[in-house]
Amino acid sequence: MSAPIEVNPLSYGHLLAYADLSAKQYYLVKATSNGIELCGTAGEQVSGVLLNKPIANEPAKVAYAGVVPCVAGGTIAVGDRIKTDTAGKGVAAQASYVNTSDGGAAQDPVVGSNVIGIALSAAASGEQFNLQIALMGAIPTTAA
Repeated sequence: MSAPIEVNPLSYGHLLAYADLSAKQYYLVKATSNGIELCGTAGEQVSGVLLNKPIANEPAKVAYAGVVPCVAGGTIAVGDRIKTDTAGKGVAAQASYVNTSDGGAAQDPVVGSNVIGIALSAAASGEQFNLQIALMGAIPTTAA
């Protein structure tokens, strides 16, 4: 693992934490009508990275852009595109693909994950890595 860099967010905001996030610094979070919540669905849309340790109803400082530490949920390599796992940790994202296993439906769905950014350092599960936040949505596959 590379040494985590100093937090350098280009943009951040404060909304109230919906629940106790005091043990979730550098995890991936989302903004909801309830406030800031930990991401809990793999590949869901991410608002940013939690920079502080708020308890419920305290301001949550969330980085929406820049380079920040992020907690890894699996092995991360430099250059990996990052999505959330079910625990709000960053994991390598899979490129999108068209699901054609439905036996010829008129419209085949695109399956993919929302990407929050790119890993600038490597990490093992549970370690911190440097994340360049770049909200990309679902990433396409490379043409053959």
